Amino acid sequence: MIQPLFEFEGFDHLEIDTIYSAYKESQRRLFLMDYDGTLEATGSNEQVKAWSSPPSERVLMTLSKLSSNPKDVVCILSGRSRSTMEEKFSSLKEVGLAAEHGFYYRLPGSTEWHLQMVWRIRF
Repeated sequence: MIQPLFEFEGFDHLEIDTIYSAYKESQRRLFLMDYDGTLEATGSNEQVKAWSSPPSERVLMTLSKLSSNPKDVVCILSGRSRSTMEEKFSSLKEVGLAAEHGFYYRLPGSTEWHLQMVWRIRF
């Protein structure tokens, strides 16, 4: 069994076999991944370095392979700017991006950014 990276009180970890079985049986799968701290490790000494460095080749290859399956929809979420997200993930054409905490988004297979304006402020 794979050892969990973190332990949380009251949190039950799923078995790999359970996850794999559900994945294989699914008709469509959505993967939402947070960039900072999930796809790219950050920490007190590494945080500045992580903000300026590109994703590792391993991360890019894994995301590319996952997004090449027509049953999978892969989206990366981040608080970073659109330009930063495009710079870091320009090679992943079939991966959706959400920048600036979801305020802007780009659908998988598209180069066009959309503004998320579903909220209204009333005074």
